[in-house]
Amino acid sequence: MERYFSKNSDGTVEFTPIEEDHARIIYDQIRKQLSYLREKIDDEQNFLDITPKENDVAIKYFTKKLIVYKVKLRKTEDEFKSVKRWYDNNKLP
Repeated sequence: MERYFSKNSDGTVEFTPIEEDHARIIYDQIRKQLSYLREKIDDEQNFLDITPKENDVAIKYFTKKLIVYKVKLRKTEDEFKSVKRWYDNNKLP
């Protein structure tokens, strides 16, 4: 999926599919990935909430995973915006 996204000099992500059907598959994959990442962020936050403050190792572990998921979510949201922009520019439903 990575090869269909490039980053412009202004920081925006550009989506360039091969064909419309392929764009629909990518769009569906991104929506599923957004849902998955949001669920994982909620899970990690819940683990952090119930972990005793004295357990530094667990807190560091869950915090690190939470940050990783948030970074991936941000990247996936940028890709989603790019795909939506491509659909809007091509006037596709």
